[in-house]
Amino acid sequence: MADMHIVQLGNTVFGRRVGIVEEPRILLFDKAIRSTYQLIAGAVNGNQSFLATVDALRTTEFIEYDDAYSGNGHWHMLPPIDCPADPMKCMLSGTGLTHRASADNRQKMHASKEEHALTDSMVMYLWGEEGGKPERGVVGVQPEWFYKGNGTGLMGHNQEWTVSFFRR
Repeated sequence: MADMHIVQLGNTVFGRRVGIVEEPRILLFDKAIRSTYQLIAGAVNGNQSFLATVDALRTTEFIEYDDAYSGNGHWHMLPPIDCPADPMKCMLSGTGLTHRASADNRQKMHASKEEHALTDSMVMYLWGEEGGKPERGVVGVQPEWFYKGNGTGLMGHNQEWTVSFFRR
């Protein structure tokens, strides 16, 4: 099976749509599908596979991928998945196993100058580094993870992000 690239799109006139990338176009799904969350929930709650759900919802409508990606057309890219009806149901998080330099910086920032002991953060990072990718059939170590917020902080491709600073 080939990779499937599903995208969410927004338009100030027509609202939201979901489509599947088949370059150079994005083939749109039925207008009733307004989010990838809704698409996936429909497949999970339905009596057919995800592939069957996708095939059943395809239309012949399309938009040009490059226009949506560049933001030059009427449509723009939204985040890959969100929960538009309730952004609080979406959690933004990640794992700390991405950069050793980040773990080293946290170690330097939190370690006391007299002690050379590893901080809890570095211990968790090292656990994940040593046991985070186990051999087949072996239970690994859960990686360190961090919470960054809820779905109100999600941004789409080329979407402007406004940061506010408050003074006391």
